[in-house]
Amino acid sequence: MAPTAGTPCYCTDLTREGMPGALAAEAERLPKRRDLDVAAVQERIEEATTNPDAEYVVRLNRALFI
Repeated sequence: MAPTAGTPCYCTDLTREGMPGALAAEAERLPKRRDLDVAAVQERIEEATTNPDAEYVVRLNRALFI
C-alpha cells in the first residue's frame, strides 16, 4: 500500500522502521479515518483565523492513522 491520503503513513513523518507497522492498518477503517481527517481540516480552514499548519496536520494524522 502506498502512502496516500487515508493510509496510516500519510503526513505522519514516520521513520523507515515505523512505516511497515503503519502500512499494516485495517483497510476497512481507513475510509472512515480519512473522512474524519478531511472534516477536521475543513473545519479549521472555514474559520479564517484557524488555518491549520503543517504541525497540526501531522499531529492530526498521527492521532487518526497510527
